[in-house]
Amino acid sequence: IFLYVEENKTYDFTLRADGAYAFADLNFAGMAILYGQAGKFGTYQNSDGQLYSEDFYGNKYAFCPFLKNLTPLDKKGRFNIITQIEFWNEIEQGITQTILNEDVVRKQSVKYSGLLGVRPGISVFVMRNVAFETTLNVAGVKYSYEKIRITNLPEAISETASVNFKIDILQINIGIFGYFHSKQD
Repeated sequence: IFLYVEENKTYDFTLRADGAYAFADLNFAGMAILYGQAGKFGTYQNSDGQLYSEDFYGNKYAFCPFLKNLTPLDKKGRFNIITQIEFWNEIEQGITQTILNEDVVRKQSVKYSGLLGVRPGISVFVMRNVAFETTLNVAGVKYSYEKIRITNLPEAISETASVNFKIDILQINIGIFGYFHSKQD
C-alpha cells in the first residue's frame, strides 16, 4: 500500500517535570510527571487514487517513580555517569477522523501502559548545584491494554507485552537540573 501525501501538518511534544530526594550520597528516589499532545491533520491519496482527509488529536499523561544513581568519573564529581531505573504508568487517549467519499469514520482509543525501564546517561555539573544531564531510553519491559471504538464496528481490546533493547538517538532526553543541599550545622 502506498500513501501519497497531498498536505500534512503534524505536531508532537511531551513536557516532563522531575523531583527527587537524595536518600544517600549520589543516590536519589523521585517522581516524574509527564504531559504530551500529538496532532496530525492532512489530505492524502490512497493507492486507488482517491483523496481522503485524516485528522488525529491525542494526549497522554504519565507519572513515573524512579531511582537514580550518579557515579563520578573524576575526583571532584563534575562528570558523572547516570543510571536511572523507572516505572512508567501512562494513559494515552486519542481520536482519529477519516473522511473518504463523504463517509466519516471515527476511531477513539484509550491505552493504559506500564513500563519498567533503564535510562543511562551523563551528567556534567556546570556550577556547584547545577548540572546538564542527557539520558537515553535503552531497555525496558512494557505491558499495554488498549480499548478501541470505531464507527459501526464492535469495541476492540488489545493487550500487548514486550521486552526491548534499543538505542534510539532521536529520542535523547536533555535537561538542566538544580541540586539543593540542606544546610549542615
